[in-house]
Amino acid sequence: MIYEIKKGQHYSRHWPKLHFGTRKKVVQFKFMDGCWFPLEAPDDYAINKLFGWSYGHHHRDSIRIGWTPNKEPGKIDLFFYAYNDDLQYDEIFATVEIWQECEIEIWLFSGRAFFSLQRSGLPVIMDSVSFRIPQFKWGYYLFAYVGGKLPARTNTKIELNFHTESMS
Repeated sequence: MIYEIKKGQHYSRHWPKLHFGTRKKVVQFKFMDGCWFPLEAPDDYAINKLFGWSYGHHHRDSIRIGWTPNKEPGKIDLFFYAYNDDLQYDEIFATVEIWQECEIEIWLFSGRAFFSLQRSGLPVIMDSVSFRIPQFKWGYYLFAYVGGKLPARTNTKIELNFHTESMS
């Protein structure tokens, strides 16, 4: 599905979707028109969000993949992005190209969040970070979002195809 965030907006138009205990998610994605732009203002470095899910409120407990344009034209930096007990954590882990088909898998197990990224023709990137799985088991899925404070400066399109597994 293509998510389009219109110029001047933060979100695409989509319906919220609840989950009840998601612990694993596989998402195929591709950055498209409007995702890369020159970094000019300080807020251009704010981490946009690709996808993720919350446990309760997303600024308290959530796990996401974030992104920002790389300084090199046509490239996007990916971040592991999470809130755990109100504390924000972000770390860059890969760079992909606009129009490159990618697949990322995130799974939570034994106090860690594991993720792997596959890109056509390149080695798989795998990593993990500490992530306390909250007792609050339900939440909502988080879809494409542009901004910190600044909204999308152009119409921005991202293709996302979700495959979700719930693990107890």
